[in-house]
Amino acid sequence: MRRGIQLIGIIVLALIIGAGVILFRYGTISPCGVLRVQVREQAARSGGAQGFITGAISDNLLDTLLASRYGPLTPGRCLSLALSREPIAIGPPER
Repeated sequence: MRRGIQLIGIIVLALIIGAGVILFRYGTISPCGVLRVQVREQAARSGGAQGFITGAISDNLLDTLLASRYGPLTPGRCLSLALSREPIAIGPPER
């Protein structure tokens, strides 16, 4: 019994530390918020007008642009996009 409580305590502590690291790095714990930060950082690294515009638009507009390409931005979808190794593009998909 005591060992189970210790294990739960360690798991809770690891989750709190992990959430703190994510909050410190991205300024949010929300998966879609993390995705927005990653998209803005990626656009800033690429430079040019897209980097400037992506940094200047609102979160709602950025979400709309991402949703037009990847579908509805549920927390699960945002998490899978944030963890993917491929660059995230904004806007409708090219045909």
